[in-house]
Amino acid sequence: MWTGAFRSRMTILLSSDRAKAMSITVNSRIVAEARIQGVTLRPVVGAYELLFGLDIAVNPQGDHGRQVFVIGARVGLRTNRAGVQQAGFARPEAPIFIKQFVNPNRMSSILVLPLQPG
Repeated sequence: MWTGAFRSRMTILLSSDRAKAMSITVNSRIVAEARIQGVTLRPVVGAYELLFGLDIAVNPQGDHGRQVFVIGARVGLRTNRAGVQQAGFARPEAPIFIKQFVNPNRMSSILVLPLQPG
């Protein structure tokens, strides 16, 4: 059983196009596919937070199961004029622990990206 921390890089496209899956891999093997289900702006004291709702489809184990602990993701926002701009590092609202089993399974989670007014 392989266990490790995972930091992903994802680009968020806010458009009418359906979000593409982002692969979560370990040693070149796809453990799970994550899709953004929605983005919400939440006000907090003196700032805002962007919430990214994730739907994670965990693939069935192959030769042996793998475990991944997701600590967060770098978030880039793409605009028409400036291209991809780094927005920051989003952290899970609750720990994300992905574990493969014989059968596929699904889970959901939320990533939180703090925003400070400029």
